[in-house]
Amino acid sequence: MTVHIDMISGDGNCLFRALANAITRSQSQHDILRLYITSYMAEAGVAQKLQLLFTGADRQVEGHIQHVTQMQKEGQWGTEQEIAAAAHLFDCSIMCLSTYTHGQLSLQHFSPHFIDSIDCTSSCNHKTIYIVNTSGTHYESATVQITVNA
Repeated sequence: MTVHIDMISGDGNCLFRALANAITRSQSQHDILRLYITSYMAEAGVAQKLQLLFTGADRQVEGHIQHVTQMQKEGQWGTEQEIAAAAHLFDCSIMCLSTYTHGQLSLQHFSPHFIDSIDCTSSCNHKTIYIVNTSGTHYESATVQITVNA
């Protein structure tokens, strides 16, 4: 297996740049991707699912709307909510390798079914996007190639 990390600009838009790079092979569309994802997050059915998934039933709807409104602004750091929404919107799996305090690694799988609380099955065959967050504050995109030795 070969992994290539694509360096992403660190201007507060890195999650959206990493996703744009993984989807279009260019970071330049990050602003459009941010708008697509946050607009999707604002849709009533999606908003309700994200609110329940990430904050529980006790959080006010206004809190989610405020989060989405903030996320629409250039330079706002993306969160797991945006990753989950992107996986659902683009019908793909997003694998995120993160480093947390004390150097512990975490591999998170955001399937396109994640916000529906449904696991992938053996019949799922989604395209996979890979992103890496080794600093805790910066995302980069990765390309993974699996080679089979004959």
